Amino acid sequence: GMVDSDLGRNSVHPLLWPFTKPLRMLLLRSAAEGAYAAAACGLQPKATESFGRYWDGEKQLEDLPLERMGDKQFANKLVKWASQATMLDQRFTGYER
Repeated sequence: GMVDSDLGRNSVHPLLWPFTKPLRMLLLRSAAEGAYAAAACGLQPKATESFGRYWDGEKQLEDLPLERMGDKQFANKLVKWASQATMLDQRFTGYER
């Protein structure tokens, strides 16, 4: 999803940028929440079952071409290792957005 980063500051006059904060707070995730959501999506147990797909939260957007399926074994190992290394399962409980 979309996150509130400083990348948009170049599209608005510098004096107006601070005034856009309330709107950005309502519509966008913080950069940390966006990064956490991306990591959580990739490290969930179902990630090994849905390799090669684009997701927007819980909604599947697109399936990647089948030629990338050769990477599935590596991806499964990577997800298992990263899940253990980050202890994301324990951190993920209680996070709702």
